[in-house]
Amino acid sequence: MNIHRFINWFLALAIVGLYAAMSLLDGPSIYSYEMKASEDLQNAINSVAAEARFARAAAKICGNGAYRQTDGGALVCINRKTRKESM
Repeated sequence: MNIHRFINWFLALAIVGLYAAMSLLDGPSIYSYEMKASEDLQNAINSVAAEARFARAAAKICGNGAYRQTDGGALVCINRKTRKESM
Protein backbone atom coordinates (compact mmCIF):
# COMPACT_ATOMS: atom_id res chain seq x y z
CA MET A 1 0.00 0.00 0.00
CA ASN A 2 2.85 2.39 0.69
CA ILE A 3 4.40 2.01 -2.77
CA HIS A 4 1.09 2.96 -4.40
CA ARG A 5 0.80 6.04 -2.23
CA PHE A 6 4.39 7.00 -3.10
CA ILE A 7 3.68 6.57 -6.83
CA ASN A 8 0.51 8.69 -6.56
CA TRP A 9 2.39 11.49 -4.79
CA PHE A 10 5.17 11.30 -7.34
CA LEU A 11 2.69 11.53 -10.24
CA ALA A 12 0.85 14.43 -8.58
CA LEU A 13 4.10 16.35 -8.09
CA ALA A 14 5.14 15.56 -11.66
CA ILE A 15 1.86 17.00 -12.96
CA VAL A 16 2.25 20.13 -10.84
CA GLY A 17 5.83 20.52 -12.10
CA LEU A 18 4.65 20.08 -15.67
CA TYR A 19 1.99 22.78 -15.21
CA ALA A 20 4.56 25.11 -13.68
CA ALA A 21 6.94 24.54 -16.61
CA MET A 22 4.11 25.12 -19.09
CA SER A 23 3.24 28.45 -17.52
CA LEU A 24 6.87 29.56 -17.76
CA LEU A 25 7.18 28.46 -21.37
CA ASP A 26 3.90 30.07 -22.36
CA GLY A 27 5.62 33.29 -23.40
CA PRO A 28 4.66 36.86 -22.62
CA SER A 29 1.06 37.44 -21.72
CA ILE A 30 -1.23 39.88 -23.48
CA TYR A 31 -0.87 42.20 -20.50
CA SER A 32 2.81 42.79 -21.23
CA TYR A 33 1.90 43.86 -24.77
CA GLU A 34 -0.83 46.12 -23.42
CA MET A 35 1.63 47.65 -20.94
CA LYS A 36 4.13 48.35 -23.74
CA ALA A 37 1.41 49.91 -25.92
CA SER A 38 0.25 52.00 -22.97
CA GLU A 39 3.79 53.25 -22.32
CA ASP A 40 4.25 54.11 -26.02
CA LEU A 41 0.96 56.00 -26.04
CA GLN A 42 1.89 57.91 -22.87
CA ASN A 43 5.28 58.82 -24.38
CA ALA A 44 3.56 60.11 -27.52
CA ILE A 45 1.14 62.19 -25.45
CA ASN A 46 4.01 63.63 -23.40
CA SER A 47 5.94 64.46 -26.58
CA VAL A 48 2.99 66.31 -28.12
CA ALA A 49 2.38 68.17 -24.86
CA ALA A 50 6.05 69.23 -24.72
CA GLU A 51 5.89 70.49 -28.30
CA ALA A 52 2.73 72.47 -27.48
CA ARG A 53 4.39 74.00 -24.38
CA PHE A 54 7.40 74.97 -26.51
CA ALA A 55 5.15 76.55 -29.16
CA ARG A 56 3.25 78.57 -26.55
CA ALA A 57 6.46 79.74 -24.87
CA ALA A 58 8.06 80.62 -28.23
CA ALA A 59 4.98 82.58 -29.31
CA LYS A 60 5.03 84.46 -26.01
CA ILE A 61 8.75 85.23 -26.29
CA CYS A 62 8.76 86.20 -29.98
CA GLY A 63 5.53 88.17 -29.80
CA ASN A 64 3.92 88.58 -33.20
CA GLY A 65 6.95 87.25 -35.07
CA ALA A 66 7.61 83.81 -36.38
CA TYR A 67 10.13 81.49 -34.78
CA ARG A 68 12.17 78.41 -35.49
CA GLN A 69 14.23 76.04 -33.42
CA THR A 70 17.87 75.35 -34.28
CA ASP A 71 19.43 71.90 -34.25
CA GLY A 72 20.90 72.70 -30.85
CA GLY A 73 17.46 73.49 -29.46
CA ALA A 74 17.87 77.27 -29.34
CA LEU A 75 14.92 79.49 -30.19
CA VAL A 76 15.37 81.95 -33.06
CA CYS A 77 12.75 84.68 -33.50
CA ILE A 78 12.15 85.93 -37.05
CA ASN A 79 10.75 89.41 -37.65
CA ARG A 80 7.87 89.08 -40.11
CA LYS A 81 8.49 92.42 -41.84
CA THR A 82 12.28 92.42 -42.18
CA ARG A 83 12.80 88.62 -42.11
CA LYS A 84 15.76 89.18 -39.78
CA GLU A 85 16.54 86.53 -37.22
CA SER A 86 17.36 87.32 -33.62
CA MET A 87 18.22 85.03 -30.75
